[in-house]
Amino acid sequence: RHGIFAGSPSETLGQVDETLSGIPADIAALRRCARPDNRDAVLNRFDRIDVELALIDVRLGELRLASDRLVAPEAAAADRVREELDGARAQVAKISVD
Repeated sequence: RHGIFAGSPSETLGQVDETLSGIPADIAALRRCARPDNRDAVLNRFDRIDVELALIDVRLGELRLASDRLVAPEAAAADRVREELDGARAQVAKISVD
């Protein structure tokens, strides 16, 4: 349900915050719907979320360079999202495809 973060130079801090705040719900929904027949699709979506997080890191760096008064999302928020993503990925990876 979050807005996909594309990594565009025009994306604002507000859009970064919106993406970060929506990703945990996306991860939880994917975890709940994971089944053997869609396991690979769910893992692929987790990989795409991981790429989004990397793009967010780059964009935050750009915003910090552009403004010395930037109030960025706390690093701990992105770290919590990454931990949740890693846990969900591990859980879905264990689903048997037999």
